[in-house]
Amino acid sequence: MSLIRDITNSSFKDVLHITDQLVVSGTSTFNTIETENITVSAVTELADLVVRNITVTGTTSGTDGQVFAGARGEPGEKGEKGDTVVNEVDMNSPLFTGIVTTGNVLQLGENGNDSVSKTLKFGGVYNDNTYEHAVIENRMYAIGTENSELLLFKGNDTATESGPDRIRIKAGEIRFDLLESADNNRTSENTKFMLTSDGSMKHTACNNSYTEYGPNTDNGKLTVGACPNTTGGNNGLNAQVICTNGSLHLDGGKAKGVYLNHHSPQSYVRIKGTVTMENSCSVSGTLSCIDCNSSGQVSCQNLIIGTRSLRNYILDLVPPPITFQPYMSLTPSDGFYSLSINPSMYRRTSEFEVVFTGEVVRDDNTKTFIFTLPLSHCPKYFCKFLVPTRSINFAGDVMYGTAHITISRDGDLILNRTDDIIISLEGIRFISENRQP
Repeated sequence: MSLIRDITNSSFKDVLHITDQLVVSGTSTFNTIETENITVSAVTELADLVVRNITVTGTTSGTDGQVFAGARGEPGEKGEKGDTVVNEVDMNSPLFTGIVTTGNVLQLGENGNDSVSKTLKFGGVYNDNTYEHAVIENRMYAIGTENSELLLFKGNDTATESGPDRIRIKAGEIRFDLLESADNNRTSENTKFMLTSDGSMKHTACNNSYTEYGPNTDNGKLTVGACPNTTGGNNGLNAQVICTNGSLHLDGGKAKGVYLNHHSPQSYVRIKGTVTMENSCSVSGTLSCIDCNSSGQVSCQNLIIGTRSLRNYILDLVPPPITFQPYMSLTPSDGFYSLSINPSMYRRTSEFEVVFTGEVVRDDNTKTFIFTLPLSHCPKYFCKFLVPTRSINFAGDVMYGTAHITISRDGDLILNRTDDIIISLEGIRFISENRQP
């Protein structure tokens, strides 16, 4: 044991060698103490120790790994650099180069009741070597209010540059909860959105369970979810795909359309079950269905049922109205006119048979074309009819004869081989081809 009662280092004693236990009972002043190891295994009484410079080249440890664990007493006199060992450690700008382990709670910053942000910054990595590229910060986003936010930031490289730098969240299940009230109950569960372990996405917010997309450059929005109608009062800008009571609603905006395969005309739409149309349905292409129930108007260019057009299919089921055409549109310039006492007319029966009656007068024996029937009355096949004729000679005698009238499939009536001027149309009748009313 070495007992030192009062030793003052001087120029004559440059080095103090201690080979046994050192007991200091008085006041000892040293300008410099150099040592490799200081080990404190019990309570160390430091009543009045003034240390100006301590250089440790080895390991400094104490009981339970604490430095100066047993140091007690009032602070001593500060040296030139203030290197006095005290009970409280001032860590204004500490630097830790290893793993730092704290207690169960780490509190960052102080409760300053002000707008000063509380920031945790991470050191840089390859080519992102600055503390500003990765930050977690508690900050105000509206100064002078209680509007604060927790900002999780990873910056520098976007998707179009060297990056993207990204933030990745990984767990067996990820949940997004909202506060039920203005309190600090952070452990209560009020989940509105979750990603489950099997990759499913669940949005559980009752009538607010929807996702809104947009607005786009036309200020249009799309709502997708399980929620009430979102298109009302929107001036035609909001469209939606929503579920209500198990029914799926696909709605365009007000006075807007719903397009299927508009940009992919080679695709097709297959619907099984009953299709009910309550208003106008306009189809510009082919509509193929087994059962079509419409309470409104169905408009299409070519609707085929089996191998027949819808137009002919309906005309086969519902007899068209009988139509009369009094006084055919003939003028003297045409070479024919209708006889006033027996006007020329034609009609179509409920069996689609076209029947003629009356007479026409030819006032130009060079004319043979009488007139053309409308498409609805054209014959199914080329027709040729023998009709009676008559004329009056200079003596006033009535002369009777016959003539041939042919009717093409285009509906042209042509007079053949007669010099008589009054031609009867009685007996001309045929089945029409075009069966539209």
